[in-house]
Amino acid sequence: MEIAGNRDPALLRLLAGRRPAAVHRESWGVDASMPLELASCLTPTPVPDTLVPADLVTSVRCLVSAPGGVVVCANSREQHVLPGGRRETGETFAETAAREVVEETGWRLDPGTLRPLGFLHLAHLGARPTGYAYLYPDSLQWVFGAHAVTREVAPDAAWTDTEGWELASRVVAVAELPSLPLSPGNRAFLDAHLAGRTP
Repeated sequence: MEIAGNRDPALLRLLAGRRPAAVHRESWGVDASMPLELASCLTPTPVPDTLVPADLVTSVRCLVSAPGGVVVCANSREQHVLPGGRRETGETFAETAAREVVEETGWRLDPGTLRPLGFLHLAHLGARPTGYAYLYPDSLQWVFGAHAVTREVAPDAAWTDTEGWELASRVVAVAELPSLPLSPGNRAFLDAHLAGRTP
């Protein structure tokens, strides 16, 4: 993989010797002109803050178990099991996860159940676009798993993402999850989450 630009030494230390559970490429941007490689890395224990500066973590995602199964989201591009988004100033990773899950799905996390599953490493494969205001060429998205027991609306009610990105979310029974068209990265995090869930 050819990555342009200066790379953070702390990030390189984090990635050294890790084998991603899944790797795929996407093109982002309005005109799909930004090629990226996304690597899904499983880490069953928290990564120390001393290993990776928090400012490299642009977003936080959270796989959510809820009564009856796992929360599955749908947007204009795909179905997925990783609601989440960009961190706001001063937020901890846990606070970002909780806020984003409520915004995108209506579910409220039980903070005592939040545990790390790993991270997504996003690497730009092309030149930095003119005026691009985000981290380049690398950024990270922390991925957690958690349980939710309450929702802003009824568990089976329609929910509108407060920022309009996710078009829908629903709880899917664990037995039905294998039939969903999830990306390999989503599948890897889902399997790790289900392997560690409590009865």
